[in-house]
Amino acid sequence: MEHGILRVSETATGKTSATKASILLSAKSETLMFGNAAVSASGDLKTAIERIKQRDNTVDVETVSVNTESSTGVFGKNSTALYTTALAT
Repeated sequence: MEHGILRVSETATGKTSATKASILLSAKSETLMFGNAAVSASGDLKTAIERIKQRDNTVDVETVSVNTESSTGVFGKNSTALYTTALAT
């Protein structure tokens, strides 16, 4: 009598709906010669969030971090700003 191996397998497929989605949105701005990068980056971020909210007003917005750097030299001021924001539904 011969003994063998019995293989049993099952495959199933289906669809599921997402209950939540979240993304990180970053806006970075750099300015030279007396510009204010923080104001520029915050304006860009505000515009992006307003456009997203036009499509889905239930989006929650949370500021994760704000990083700014500034240096002043002979010819002006250099500044950099990076805003990171979490969006969730």
